[in-house]
Amino acid sequence: MFNRSTWSGMGDVHSPIPFPGKPKCQPARRRSGGVSFAPDYETGWTSDGYQVRVVIPEVPEKNVHVTALDNQLLVQGEREAPEDFLSDGWGSFRLPNGRFERLIDLPAELNTDKMKARLCNGILSISIPLDKPSVPRPLFAEVSAYGMYQAEPAVV
Repeated sequence: MFNRSTWSGMGDVHSPIPFPGKPKCQPARRRSGGVSFAPDYETGWTSDGYQVRVVIPEVPEKNVHVTALDNQLLVQGEREAPEDFLSDGWGSFRLPNGRFERLIDLPAELNTDKMKARLCNGILSISIPLDKPSVPRPLFAEVSAYGMYQAEPAVV
């Protein structure tokens, strides 16, 4: 039901845990435009429309911005490094921190004006309904051994 994005996190792997007594912790490497990382996501169809789920652990709601651009969805925000994590003087961050940005391609038949987003337990769930519900319409076509005829709408 959901497709996973390609994880390109190997470039974001930080240095190993430093020895005690050496307070060293490297932040995530900056990408273009000051963006540190692109969060993982998955997409899929539901009975109501299209669903996008973005993994952004420990990011407060005030730090997340979702924008629809034509047939794309832009998720931006910032994950701050925990302040109390390095209280002993050493540690290693395995979760990326800093600014993040993810651009997700959307199908054309969605109504992005009515999309709804919800952040719960580190998962940003975005529901986008279909633009207009498509109702299947039966068509009858005459089939001939010598060629095809124009399809006629069924009389209901």
